[in-house]
Amino acid sequence: MNKIWVTGSRGFIGKELVSLLKQDNEIKCFTHSTNENILLNNNPIEMNFVNEDNIIKVVKELGLPNIFIHLGWASMSDPESEEHLSFNINSSKNLIKKLFELGLKKFIFIGSRDEYGEKSGCLSENMNPEGKITKYAQAKSFVANYGFKEAKKMEKIFIHIRLFNAYGHGQKKNSLINTLYQKKSNYELIHLGPCKHFREYIHISEVVKGINLLSHLEQSTTVNLGSGKTIELKKFVNLFWKELGGIKGKIIFEEKQIRKNDPIYPESYADLKKLNELTRWNPSLTIEEGIKKTIKKLAEF
Repeated sequence: MNKIWVTGSRGFIGKELVSLLKQDNEIKCFTHSTNENILLNNNPIEMNFVNEDNIIKVVKELGLPNIFIHLGWASMSDPESEEHLSFNINSSKNLIKKLFELGLKKFIFIGSRDEYGEKSGCLSENMNPEGKITKYAQAKSFVANYGFKEAKKMEKIFIHIRLFNAYGHGQKKNSLINTLYQKKSNYELIHLGPCKHFREYIHISEVVKGINLLSHLEQSTTVNLGSGKTIELKKFVNLFWKELGGIKGKIIFEEKQIRKNDPIYPESYADLKKLNELTRWNPSLTIEEGIKKTIKKLAEF
């Protein structure tokens, strides 16, 4: 049984990941706090990610984990927030450096597809980004590079998972999926943009399975975690609405003029060869199957 510490446990992915991991591991969840005290009875436990003394205090109190999974990340809804290049980088660097110094063997960092920028086509882990890189993506790449450098220097393991678009139950209330689900039962029209761009979607159940499998690796590496398939967003919306049993014609896809700073969504998908080589597993849920699982779970709440 591994002793695993997780940040970001209250988020969309974190909640599902902890639920899976706790079946076979001893799990402790952490959140950043400037509180001087360690609140052991809270879930998650408070720890100051940018204060080395506080990290040392927590480790002395609880003992060192075998694996640390860093999902926690501020300002997720704003990819151009300055917080990505300040707090997110500083807290991640501090956790990596101090935990490795204290004897941690393995640090798992959840990166993003956005680290490829506006690159299109099949995206493999050795590719450099192209086009505009958001501050969110810049920070993720910076932390990954720092983690590899520290792991090599201290002979530790650093695993960088580039996660593509996750979907499923448990997303924020204003997410596309929740908006469609909540508005199914009223008679208002639903106005969306043109939704002509493509996304690669991976269901939350396969996201957490992939992270779990990759947590067993004994080598530092970057690995894509996605479905390897793309779908036009408009088609995804129509499939979801049809499975919901929504009223035909209620969704209005509006054309809009592209503004100067609007993001570009290239049609791209994850190369999963490395994931398969390392885990002997590939995500296999179809979009239709994932949508059905999502709606079934949403109906339970």
